[in-house]
Amino acid sequence: MAVTGIAEQDAEWSVRRLEWIAVPSRQAHPPQPDLLRWVTGPDYAPDVKWAVITRYYRLRDEPTVAAFLFDRPRLLNAVLDAYATLSAIFGPEASAELRLRADPEIPTRRYVAVLIVTGLPVEDALSRAERFDAEWWLDRIGDLGQELVFTLEFI
Repeated sequence: MAVTGIAEQDAEWSVRRLEWIAVPSRQAHPPQPDLLRWVTGPDYAPDVKWAVITRYYRLRDEPTVAAFLFDRPRLLNAVLDAYATLSAIFGPEASAELRLRADPEIPTRRYVAVLIVTGLPVEDALSRAERFDAEWWLDRIGDLGQELVFTLEFI
């Protein structure tokens, strides 16, 4: 394998690592919390992280969401990290979608909305959302709250 600027051994290791991360589909490979959190580390380039995100999240206007997250590495990592907790709390029937939104009062302010799409009864979904807040979101809202929100969408 000839790769310019990278030792052959390192290039092969990177390729093997990428193949291991890029799972074929969400249905065939349920979320692996350790993998999702491991990929948030500094050893992975944003495009590798994005490849993992696209396996687990549905995307509305993918290029715009990608550009926004690539400019904000901490958000990219948070979106990756959040999925394992969301999946554990809301179960395999729920899905998550990423959208880029503008604040109606301040149109220049944009943020990523994570829509938790669920068919759960309203009270059950709200209870699970409170659990997500307590287990994951409240520890991070101070750093991410202006550019990341989580909301329920009922089907």
